[in-house]
Amino acid sequence: MMPKVLIVDDSRIVRKTTLRELRDQGYELFEAENGQEALDMVEQLPFDLVILDIMMPVMDGIEACRHIKQRRDFIPVIVSTGMDAKRNDDIIAAGADDILHKPVDGSELRMRVASYLRHKAFYDKLLSKERLHSALAMAATANHEINQPLMVLAGNIEMLDMYLSAEAKDEVTKRYLARMQDSVSRIQSILTRFKNSTSVEMGAYTKGIPMAELGDNENGVDDDE
Repeated sequence: MMPKVLIVDDSRIVRKTTLRELRDQGYELFEAENGQEALDMVEQLPFDLVILDIMMPVMDGIEACRHIKQRRDFIPVIVSTGMDAKRNDDIIAAGADDILHKPVDGSELRMRVASYLRHKAFYDKLLSKERLHSALAMAATANHEINQPLMVLAGNIEMLDMYLSAEAKDEVTKRYLARMQDSVSRIQSILTRFKNSTSVEMGAYTKGIPMAELGDNENGVDDDE
């Protein structure tokens, strides 16, 4: 999947110049004319990097940067500005990861973008592994907590089956016992999947609710393939 890069500048010429410099670098490029438009787009798409101008109408770059950095996900922000170094402290205070002064050298721009995209990819990989280990730890805990009362339930169903005489087991009773035994077996099968799972994928459920899908991986959680 190509990294998504958002270029934010009220100057169409600047945006087109930046697009031209990055066009053949293997990125998916997007444009925004001001900070508010950039924030709206960041809410809709998982951007990997934002190149942000400072002086813009509607919402300036410093305010936009501050909002982007308040998000839970990490998005590197490179500020591209024609202002002098006096505003650098304000820009850094807003959370910017780097500052490029206009006119921006094309080779330097490509180098900085590539560097921060590597940082973003590494961060995402670490975050993915952290979430995986947390999810698997929760699965192990749930397995243990559910398995205890489930064993009691399974044992009592078996005892009930043995306790009832053959004459007392009419078709309705047999059907209910079979349903309970089948349900216990299904729960045990699900717990086995929890116990043996080494991967977690998020899938879609009803009404857009995310659901974890457990999978097995012979190489374990440290497989980077």
